[in-house]
Amino acid sequence: MMKIAFDLHGTLDTNQGIIILLMKMFEGSGHDVCIISGSPCEEIKAELMRINHVYFSCIKNIFSVVDFVKSEKVPMKQHQDGSWYCDDFYWWRTKGLICMKEGIHMIFDNDLRYKKHMPESTTFIHWNRQTLV
Repeated sequence: MMKIAFDLHGTLDTNQGIIILLMKMFEGSGHDVCIISGSPCEEIKAELMRINHVYFSCIKNIFSVVDFVKSEKVPMKQHQDGSWYCDDFYWWRTKGLICMKEGIHMIFDNDLRYKKHMPESTTFIHWNRQTLV
């Protein structure tokens, strides 16, 4: 069994039909499907419901960069638009830390800045919407 993660913004919220097929394929093959995204967990859940409630049938866990950073006591601030930020180096390496901690084998993400911080045990799949159109 593998643990497979998907990012939300720029990944799950684009080409939903393909993503849902991938999630169902992985889940049907006995793999655990999860979300790793920047927003707090409660915001991720709310956004998933707005986008497509079908996601919830496949998802085993949701992991948040913001929640992880806060748990590590790293100083964070919030922009006026509601988005969160902290030290850039720490932000970009957090998904890799989550993958290591949670034993994630593969992650689909649209932002290549996360790739160099992934552990060797995690395959990074660059989800580029342009190549899917």
